[in-house]
Amino acid sequence: ERADNLGTVIVVFGLVALAIGGIGIANTMQVLVSRRLPEAGVLKAIGLKGHQVMLVFLAEALIIGMVGSIIGAILGMSFSFLVVKVIEGIIPIDLAWSIGVGPVAAGLIVGVLVTLAFGLLPTAGAGRVRPMAAIRPNDKDLVKGSWLTSVLLLLSLALIMGVMVGVLIGTLKWGVIG
Repeated sequence: ERADNLGTVIVVFGLVALAIGGIGIANTMQVLVSRRLPEAGVLKAIGLKGHQVMLVFLAEALIIGMVGSIIGAILGMSFSFLVVKVIEGIIPIDLAWSIGVGPVAAGLIVGVLVTLAFGLLPTAGAGRVRPMAAIRPNDKDLVKGSWLTSVLLLLSLALIMGVMVGVLIGTLKWGVIG
């Protein structure tokens, strides 16, 4: 009973951490994209299509997500090792410490998926940049607005996060509904 409750608390904390991390990722990608609108304009001016420019920025988000996930996995393993050693120092018992390949792989995959999901909307803005952003970076009307594209991207983001939450809580139906 108590172990089940503890597991539920850990899952809830994990979901909150994913949401907070995702918002941080979206904010970071929004800042990166907005500062590099002239670069996106140059890419459009030399002939890249909007979806190709978006893929360039999404690839950058993927690399950032992979590096961040690897650093997070290393820090997580280091912290768990440290906790085991501190507990062994306080209580005279031997605790077995090992690296679980499954949880580490799951953490890496979830980290990359969250990065891609929350990086999708900001990078879509890079694909909608007008080519004149390369020569007039201080104009306010550099990104072609499309509310339909934004709504579809938000729905895609909600679906991706729902699937991930469903996998974490063990029932895909309630994850997607939530």
